[in-house]
Amino acid sequence: MAQRLLHVICYDISASRIRGRVAARLEARGVRVQRSVYELWLTTAQARRLGKELSGMLAPGDSLRIYPLSNRSLDRVQTKGPGLAPRALGDVLLF
Repeated sequence: MAQRLLHVICYDISASRIRGRVAARLEARGVRVQRSVYELWLTTAQARRLGKELSGMLAPGDSLRIYPLSNRSLDRVQTKGPGLAPRALGDVLLF
């Protein structure tokens, strides 16, 4: 089974309609931690597919960034304000 890593995905999208569609796709797969910043647990292949899907929705001038975080780096993540700091996933079964 492919390893899932925490990915931080953020965007700068000018059109409200496109921004709403991108936000809905990301919220369906992860957690919104800021207005345009999300945390998602994805395999490398899933992140690539999602990146292709979302980039196809963008207009010229919009931007999307996907940052994979290694499980080792999660202990160094700092979280201030509401919300929980991300933690490495162990073996997880989804039904």
